[in-house]
Amino acid sequence: PIPKKTTVKITKVEVEEIPIFDASGNTIDYRLGVPVITLQNGHALRPYTLGRFKKWVDAVDATEEINSAAEINKATGLSDYGMSIKPGMSLMYMQRSRDKDGKIASRPQYVTVTEIGQDSIFFNTEIQYAPGFEDADTFELRSNLRFGEFVKWWHRYDVSETLSQETLRERLEKWNSMENHHYGIGDDENPPITLEKGERLWYPDDSKMILVITDITSDGVKLNDGSFYNFPEFFYWVKNNHVERVPPDYQSPQELKLEVEREKETQEKKMEDMLRLDIKKEIAHDRFEDIYKHKREVEAVTPLKRIREIWWQTHLLSLRDIWNMVVEVRDFVKRRHERRTKARYSSVGAGLPGVLGTEFNRVAEEAEHGEVNKYKEAMESWGIPQLQRTLYDTNDKDVAKSCIIVLVSKGEMRWDQPALWRALNRLTARYTTKGTKLYIPDPEHMPPGESGEDLVRPAIDALWGEGGAAEWYMDNISKYNSHKNNFEYKFKQLENDPKGIGGPKGELERMLKSFRDGEYVNPQEYEAILDGAIKFGKMGAEAKMFYLLAGVTTRHGENKGHHDGETLLHIDRLGELNSKYLNNFPLLDFFTQEMIYDPFLKRDRKFNLSDYMEMKEKYFPDDFKKGAPGNQFSRFVWEVMLLSNSVRTRISKGLRNAENIDHDDAHLYIPPGDMQEVEQLTTSTTGSKKFFTTEGYANAYPGFNQYINSIANALSEEHNDEKRAQRISALHGAINSFIRYDLIMDNRYNKGKGEYARLDAHHFERSAVTDSSVKLKVHQAQLRNLVMELAEAYGYGEEFAFLYTEKTGSILDPKEAARQKDYERRVQELPELITQMISEDKGKKALEVIQRLQANNPDSSEGLRGIKGSKRPSPDELRDLRKRAREALIQRQSRGGGG
Repeated sequence: PIPKKTTVKITKVEVEEIPIFDASGNTIDYRLGVPVITLQNGHALRPYTLGRFKKWVDAVDATEEINSAAEINKATGLSDYGMSIKPGMSLMYMQRSRDKDGKIASRPQYVTVTEIGQDSIFFNTEIQYAPGFEDADTFELRSNLRFGEFVKWWHRYDVSETLSQETLRERLEKWNSMENHHYGIGDDENPPITLEKGERLWYPDDSKMILVITDITSDGVKLNDGSFYNFPEFFYWVKNNHVERVPPDYQSPQELKLEVEREKETQEKKMEDMLRLDIKKEIAHDRFEDIYKHKREVEAVTPLKRIREIWWQTHLLSLRDIWNMVVEVRDFVKRRHERRTKARYSSVGAGLPGVLGTEFNRVAEEAEHGEVNKYKEAMESWGIPQLQRTLYDTNDKDVAKSCIIVLVSKGEMRWDQPALWRALNRLTARYTTKGTKLYIPDPEHMPPGESGEDLVRPAIDALWGEGGAAEWYMDNISKYNSHKNNFEYKFKQLENDPKGIGGPKGELERMLKSFRDGEYVNPQEYEAILDGAIKFGKMGAEAKMFYLLAGVTTRHGENKGHHDGETLLHIDRLGELNSKYLNNFPLLDFFTQEMIYDPFLKRDRKFNLSDYMEMKEKYFPDDFKKGAPGNQFSRFVWEVMLLSNSVRTRISKGLRNAENIDHDDAHLYIPPGDMQEVEQLTTSTTGSKKFFTTEGYANAYPGFNQYINSIANALSEEHNDEKRAQRISALHGAINSFIRYDLIMDNRYNKGKGEYARLDAHHFERSAVTDSSVKLKVHQAQLRNLVMELAEAYGYGEEFAFLYTEKTGSILDPKEAARQKDYERRVQELPELITQMISEDKGKKALEVIQRLQANNPDSSEGLRGIKGSKRPSPDELRDLRKRAREALIQRQSRGGGG
C-alpha cells in the first residue's frame, strides 16, 4: 500500500472502450466502459477503475493536495461567489448516523472556524470526519483538519456557510447566472429564485412537478409538500437538483383544469348569489311592508285608541289610598323639618369648644347621611337622564349629593356641564356664606385661563366637606374605565357585523345620530368601541380619528335645537386614549400636544372644546352631520393633522417602534419620515422580521402620492410666511424620503446590505390595500415621473437621468459591486440638491409642476392621483365650506361661545 503521506499524481482519466464482436469474432464497434484513472507513484503507473479508485481513496484517506487558503476557496467553490474561508466563519455540515432501521440519516450541525494555520484549519468544537463516504459507523471527532482534509470534508458532508435570507437570495442569483451561462441561456429566459411566498418551483425534467413556497421564516423555507429546509439546505437542494423557478405565465394541465373549474364555480356562484339576492329583496320588501303597515296601525291616532291610552294612564284611588298619601306627605314634611332643625342647631353647636363641638358635628353628619341614604336607595334604580335632570333642577343639597353619589358609582358624573355649575351656584348661595366667591360663570363669561371644572371642586368642598370633590373625581374616573372595559366584548361581537350596519363603524354612526336626536347613549360603550378599534387595528385611521372628534364635539339633542347639551365624550378622554395608545396610534398626539395661539392669554395653549367645535365647522361640517368620515375629514387629516408639528414629531418618535403600529396605517406614517427613518423602517427588527408586512410597505406608495398632493394643496393656500416655510420643508423632505424608499423597495439602494424589505414585480402588479382602484405600479410611475419633472423644471435633468435608468446586477461580481457603489454615491448627493432647488424659489416651480400633474389623467403615469378615498373637495366646495364656517362661528358667538 502507498504510505499515507506519499504524494501521488493523477496522470490520465479516460473512459475504457470495450470492443463489440460479430459472430466471426471481428470487432465491429466499441462501447463505453467505466472511467479509468491512472495514478503515478514515483516512476510506477497504475490504472484504477472508478470503483477501485474510490475504495483506494477511502482506504488510505487520500485527499487533494491543497497548500493555501486561496486553493481552498477555489476547490470548495467559495471563490465563485466572491467569498473566502476566514476565521469567524460559521459553517453548517450534515452529520451522519444510523436511524432505528439501520439507514444512514443526516442532520445539520454548526461549527465556527477559529483559526487558519500554515496547513490546517481549526474549529471551536469537534466535528465528525470519516474517510469513507458511506460509512456512518466509523468516524473520528476532529478539532482541526489539514487543508486537503477540509476540502474533502466540505464536499462529502455538504458543508456550507450559514446563510441569511438576503445572502441566500444573492447565492441563488449567482448560481442561476452560472447555470444559465453553462447552458447558454439568458437570465431573462430563466430568472433566479427570489424567495417570495407563493413562488413556484420545479425540477427541469418531464414530470413538470410544481412545488410552491408556502412560508419563509427566519429559520428557513417551507414548501407545499410539507418539506422544510433551512437556508443552507435549501441552497444545496436547489443546486444539487437543478431546481428552477417556474415561468410566471406557465400553467400546468392540472392548474388549467382547476382554473376552468373555478371559473365555472364562480359563474354558478354568481348566478346563485343573484338569485339569492332577488329572493332576499322580495322577502325583505314583503317584510318591510308588513313592518310599516304594523307601524302605521300602531301610530295611527283614533278616538278609541286615545280613550284607551287615557284609561291606562288613569289611577283610581280609594279613601285609604288618599289617606296614605296624606300620611306620606306628613312624614316627609316632618322628616324635612327635623333635618333642617338639626342642621340649624348643629351648625351653631359645632362652634362650641372641646368635645361638644365634635358631638354637634356628628349630629349634623348623621342627619345628612340619613337623608342622603334615603334618596340614594331609590335613585340607584334610576336611569342616567333622570338622575341628571334631578341634579340640575334641585335646590336641595341632600338630593344633589345623592344624585352625585349615584352618578359617580356609575362612572357618568360630568363635571364639565354648565347645568351642573348653575345648580351648584344655587346651592352655594343657599347653604353657604360664600356664594359670590364660589360662583361659577357660564362658558361665555368664563375668565381666560380658567375652567368651570376647576371651579366645581371648591364649591363641592364648601357644600359637603373638604376633600370630597377630589375623592368623587377619582372614583368617577375609576368607575368609568371599569365599566368601559366591560364593553370590549361588544366590540368583538360587532366585528362580525351581526346587525348588518357596517360593524363597529356603523354602530358608532348609529350612536352619534341617536345622541344628536336627544336619546341616551352610554359614553363608556361608545369609547369602548373606539378603544377596541385602536387596540386591535380595526377600521381605518381616518375613521378612528373622526369618531373620536365627533364624540367630543357632538352635543346631546343638537338636532332638536339644544346647543348647550353635554357632549357624548368628555374632552379628557382624548388624553386618556393618547396616553394608552401613543406608540400604536401617533395621530392621537394632535389632541394633546398641538398648540394654538390665544389672543386673550397672549401665549400658546393646547386645544380646548371650543377649538374642536371650530375645527368641526371649518373643515368637515357635512361629514359631521352625516356621522361618517368623507372627503372633508380626509382633507383635515392630511392637510391639518399630518402637517402639524406635534404629529410629525410623534411620528418620528413612533417610527422607532414601528412594529407596534397598525400596518394598514403605514400610508400615513411612512411618508412623513425622513430618509434615516425610512432606511430604519425598511430593515429588520430582529432576525429577518420586518417592521411592516409586505402589504404595509406597499401601502406607502399611495401614501407618498397623497402626502405630496396634500403638502402642495396646503402650501398653495398658506399665506403665513412661517407656515409656508414649514410646508416647503415638508415638501422637499417628502420627495427625498420617497426617492430613498422607492430605491430600497426596488433593490437599487443598500443592495446586499442586511435584511432590507423589497417589493418585486409581482407586488407592483397588484393594488395596495389603501387604494385598490389601481395597480401599485401606477403610484410608483406617477411619483417617479414627478421626481424627473421637478428635475427638468429646475434645470437638473442630467443630474437625475441615472436614477431610474441604471440598475446593477449581482454585487458578488466585483465590477457590478463597483458600479453599485458609484450609483449609491450619486444617490446620496441628490437630497442636498433637491432641498436647495425647491428652497431657492420657495417652492414656486415645484408647486406649478405638482398642480399641472394633478390636472392630468389620474390613471396615467403623468398624473398625480393621491388616494381615491381621500379625494380633496373641489374649489367651489372649499369656498362654500369657508363661508359656512364663518356663519357658524358668528352663530356660536351669538349663543355664547358654545365651548
